[in-house]
Amino acid sequence: MKIEKMSSSLANKGKRILMLGGEHLVSLGTIRGLLSRFPDLHVLHFGAHADLRDFYQGSKYSHATVMRRVAETLASSKQLHQYAIRSGSREEIEWGSKNTDFHLIELFEPLRRLLNEIGGCSIYVSLDIDVVDPSFAPGTGTPEPGGISVSDLFRALSLLRGFNIVGFDLVEISPPNDVNAITSLLGAKIIREVLIMLGGDSVDQ
Repeated sequence: MKIEKMSSSLANKGKRILMLGGEHLVSLGTIRGLLSRFPDLHVLHFGAHADLRDFYQGSKYSHATVMRRVAETLASSKQLHQYAIRSGSREEIEWGSKNTDFHLIELFEPLRRLLNEIGGCSIYVSLDIDVVDPSFAPGTGTPEPGGISVSDLFRALSLLRGFNIVGFDLVEISPPNDVNAITSLLGAKIIREVLIMLGGDSVDQ
């Protein structure tokens, strides 16, 4: 509730939001807050896991259910676009395939196609660090082998330059699980490049 209220306040002052987590559930409050100003918001989710469970360990609100709650919050569940997903229960994959713009493994082709379609629409980006292969980003709570490379991540982010990004979050970095601060350094680099991108300058690659 506090995150939602603050996000709404900032959005209605014309501010763009950069959120750092922590637990992926922080995305839900931020997105709900932004919807007060951008009711037709599109959400781009990059992650290893579908996060589409209806309940997880008896709760409707957790890192494993967050995108299900986001889909229920948006004007249309098809305005949730999920990329590079490589893990999920059968129920999650079936629900996502039916109800969201859901892409197992795929990244660049569907992302380019979407960006060509939505033009100037308002976009929120939720980046779970576990979308990156754990060989590059071991410091996360639920590492999942087979992820994208760091180079591919920055290539994907560069495609967003010039679009109407009204909010962005980076979540699920866990320093206690990190090795030699590899993941934390990557997170800092991501944030630097996103701030440059949101400021209107080129992402330096």
